Amino acid sequence: AHPATVRAEALRQTARILDVRGHLEEALRTIQAALDALSSRKDHPALAARTLGDLGWLIYRQGRLEEAEAHYLEALGLHLEEDSIRAQVHSLYGVLRYARAELDESVVQHEKALRIRRRLGDSQGVAKCFNNLALVAERRGDLEAATQWHAKSVRSKAASGDRPGLALAYN
Repeated sequence: AHPATVRAEALRQTARILDVRGHLEEALRTIQAALDALSSRKDHPALAARTLGDLGWLIYRQGRLEEAEAHYLEALGLHLEEDSIRAQVHSLYGVLRYARAELDESVVQHEKALRIRRRLGDSQGVAKCFNNLALVAERRGDLEAATQWHAKSVRSKAASGDRPGLALAYN
């Protein structure tokens, strides 16, 4: 592997650890350093997209939605392969659109993520997509659809053996 990609991935993982430990500002500085370590985002589109998605999520959590959106769109523009990275960015972008009450666009993003995750056979990711779609339906006041999406999420988590996810679904 190229030294720049090794450094960028190490910094990205460090930023994730810092975030989990509650050090959001330090995580932001570290994830930005990960992006800076890449000589060219176009030369490493998968890693750049993953890192931009992570950066967007951290910024989103600070309430800086326009800036987060720009990172998600850049990630989607860089990484055209329909894989778990792209699915994750679509999911994150769907959450952002939900936060803005742009529910139709939120559904579009979550459905894109769902199609990719189904094709990949990612049952845990599929269950998360179902849950996100349930939340949008619930916010719209469509409790029947929300119940159906939640039920699909529970069934998917049970079928995949995701016991912690199943416990959260029942919470």
